[in-house]
Amino acid sequence: MRIRWLFNSSMHFLDVINSGVPPRVTVEDGLRNIEVIEAIKAAAKNGRAREIVPSGQGG
Repeated sequence: MRIRWLFNSSMHFLDVINSGVPPRVTVEDGLRNIEVIEAIKAAAKNGRAREIVPSGQGG
């Protein structure tokens, strides 16, 4: 399964570059994921949750 995912992701990446197809995942999606991961790591370290404001609502 992992190889199929890598193949499909690579083919999509090439489509984006060669054909101008919009990417399935945007830069904003990536930044949002990093924000969530950092909040999870901080909560695990200090034992306190942090509110994450949904995108488009001041976050």
